[in-house]
Amino acid sequence: MTKATLEEYRAMAEQHGDRRSAKIVLELLDEVVRLRHLWNRNEIRRNQVSDESLMPFGQYKGERMVDVPEDYLVWWQKENNRDGLKLDAEFAPVPRNYVAQRKLRIYDYIQQRIDDETRETEAELSEAEILAFVQANGFPNATIIPDEADETLVI
Repeated sequence: MTKATLEEYRAMAEQHGDRRSAKIVLELLDEVVRLRHLWNRNEIRRNQVSDESLMPFGQYKGERMVDVPEDYLVWWQKENNRDGLKLDAEFAPVPRNYVAQRKLRIYDYIQQRIDDETRETEAELSEAEILAFVQANGFPNATIIPDEADETLVI
């Protein structure tokens, strides 16, 4: 549930504030926000960033990392030099070093996310796997015929 969705539900519930159901929804929304902050605080203490962590700054502050658009994360990573963040994390005065440590963990999280997606994209099916899939899905007599004109395979 994104921050915008929570705000939307809150606005709808506040419009019907005199109803018991609206009061229950508002209480539940407060609990969701409280639990998200507890989760985030716990991850900060463990020095971790995950899909459920909240983005601590920027345009998407307060959004779960999994809800932050990929292009924004790539842009953010390009704007922040890992070596510079590492130096600041180790040698900058307080509180600048704390912020740099947090940014460094976010940088590494983004890099891991990009690497995972790259591996998924690169994991292509072999010819035998494609043929087995086609045969299992209604075309039991399918075969692979090499196309000599452009060196692609025709099934």
